[in-house]
Amino acid sequence: MDNIQASGATEQHPPPIIKPKSIDFAKIQHIFPPGTLVFSRKDNAEIVSRVLRCQKKGRRNTDPKWKIDVEHVDWNGEECGYREYSFTIDKFDGDCRVTELNVFPISYLADEAKVRAALIERGRKFEQLRGYRFRACRRECSIPDRYGRWYMTPAGSKMCVDSFAYYKQSANFIPKIRPLEDNGKHPVKASVDESETASESVPAPSVKKKRMECLQPLTDEQRLMVNPWLKCFDIQIETWCRVLVDDLEEVNSSNLAFEKLHLPDNEKNMILNLVKGKLLSSNLGSNDPVRNQGHGITCLMLGPSGVGKAFTAKAIADKLGLPLYSFAVSDFKYEFDTIVDLRRAMELCDSWGGILLLKGADCLVAARKDKYCEDDDGFVISSFELIKDRNYTGILFLTANETIDIDPDLIPHINHFLPFSPLGIQTRRQIWRDSIEHIGKDNFICGTEDMEEVLNELSEFNLNGHEIHHLVNCARIITLGSEDSDNKVSKDTLCILARNRIRSLRP
Repeated sequence: MDNIQASGATEQHPPPIIKPKSIDFAKIQHIFPPGTLVFSRKDNAEIVSRVLRCQKKGRRNTDPKWKIDVEHVDWNGEECGYREYSFTIDKFDGDCRVTELNVFPISYLADEAKVRAALIERGRKFEQLRGYRFRACRRECSIPDRYGRWYMTPAGSKMCVDSFAYYKQSANFIPKIRPLEDNGKHPVKASVDESETASESVPAPSVKKKRMECLQPLTDEQRLMVNPWLKCFDIQIETWCRVLVDDLEEVNSSNLAFEKLHLPDNEKNMILNLVKGKLLSSNLGSNDPVRNQGHGITCLMLGPSGVGKAFTAKAIADKLGLPLYSFAVSDFKYEFDTIVDLRRAMELCDSWGGILLLKGADCLVAARKDKYCEDDDGFVISSFELIKDRNYTGILFLTANETIDIDPDLIPHINHFLPFSPLGIQTRRQIWRDSIEHIGKDNFICGTEDMEEVLNELSEFNLNGHEIHHLVNCARIITLGSEDSDNKVSKDTLCILARNRIRSLRP
């Protein structure tokens, strides 16, 4: 009898909470109480934040709007914390569907559980990418740099994920964040406290400051609320930008370029082991003289243009999975800002364990009668001193013409000399083969042509590697514009291009 309910009696349940599908502008604050998790989209990214306060701003009758202050979890290069920012909802007439607002409570999502699970998983990836990581951008996408300009970066572009270096070198400030331990204790500030905004920051650490990173685990709610972008340095366009966490993937080391290096095997292995040894030297015992030396390594590669000097640096970087930061000295602006850029590049490569490549560094390493005379270029002198800097502990590769006289003061600072000879017939043949096969010989060379005969004839032309690549690309463009070639090139066309180049440049 105890389990039998009296006739007419009903079990009492709390009434269900009915969320309005639409909202009047005047009642906006009712759906944004402090502590509410809200959902928004920006630049194709989904973001979850927590409401701090909701206040009406503007003139009452002519320009009313709601300002919603929120916070999300961000990484400033040293620790994670809560960072503030704001949304604004402008005046609208009548009712507006809640989900059509630029920000709304996450509970209004029809697939809330699915979205939460996906964003928490993104937060786990965010955790793993704190500190310094070398990654690739997994798909072609547009990314903004620190100036708000947008760049198209191709799939596979290499990125150095490093907020510490970004705020240290580029932004010159660290964003102000509230420690994660204060979760749920953030005061709801009064409107008179508007001087403390999300834009507050503190000075960046000294350039010489070592990394002191707090990599504490995040809770699922904190993972849900992470900033979906990380500060990255795009190696290809040589600029800082922000990239979506979900667009970053592991960089796989590749032996392909190293196998195609046209160097004797002992030379290839020697330069490879030199770089590997430098990376491992920090693990040596405290009494080891190599570790105690504390210097970087400098490799000077000498030889004519187009024989594989820069390609050697790229091949080693690809094989070891290292970032390669490349400078063409001929592109330098001979002014103070360039010296600053070069110094910053050296610091970044030192920090990342990457390779800094200075191409065409003849003017930097060549002997000068009086390095401090008034006629000398200040950029050359300053760059020369940077190369000699004993405080630099990174990996530096220089390329120069084989005919230069090297400055005697620089010679003691060069660890390895790697001379390159002009290309021989067999090497040129292999470069022609590699260039054609890169496009696809079956889609490039006419089917009536014998590939070996084509290579035999082309290798007789005294061309360097750069010239061969240019000619293959030029021939490819010609075939695309031809209506009779079926988009394929003949041996005669390649020979004409090669012969014309030689007659024009080597009369």
